[in-house]
Amino acid sequence: MQKTTSENTHSPAVGIAINNIQTLFVGILKVWTIPIVLMLSIASEFTTFYGLSHFIMPWIALVITIAIQSIVVICSLEMASIHFKANRTRYISVLLSLLVALTASISFSYFKFYEISQKDNIHITRLNELRQNSKNYINKVLLIKQKILTQHRRELDKASLDTSQAYFGTHSEIALNYRNQVGKGPFRRATTWLA
Repeated sequence: MQKTTSENTHSPAVGIAINNIQTLFVGILKVWTIPIVLMLSIASEFTTFYGLSHFIMPWIALVITIAIQSIVVICSLEMASIHFKANRTRYISVLLSLLVALTASISFSYFKFYEISQKDNIHITRLNELRQNSKNYINKVLLIKQKILTQHRRELDKASLDTSQAYFGTHSEIALNYRNQVGKGPFRRATTWLA
């Protein structure tokens, strides 16, 4: 008999302790629900933005990402307060909006996860593309350099020919009274100065 009464006196204290712990947990959960949802939304927003920015300009991707994540947060909070039996059409429309937004967010978030999982392959591919682009650039520069050197060589050969013709007096632009005179005449000095 005594044992039964002592067990009965301890059980209200245990029940009160469990009730206090449960109340504290539910209170903390209510306080931290919105910050937790917002932090998870920001993490999801980053991956969605990253994937979406592969297809459109970054500032447009940011606007669309914010819209998608806002729809996810608003619909999630609405789903918690709507009762299916009370307003079925509103419940179904909010659920469909949430599913569309989640589908868009998940599909664009996949690109970030794919890039992380295929990091080595993507790195090797980008490195090979960079090498190929560098080779193509160097080949183009070498072709341009070769054309410029060929042009300069032609000009140098022409200037050398003009100078030697001027020295021997056989240049076509020499005045008649200076033709066939060998040496450094006025025409040769002018062509040497130009070369």
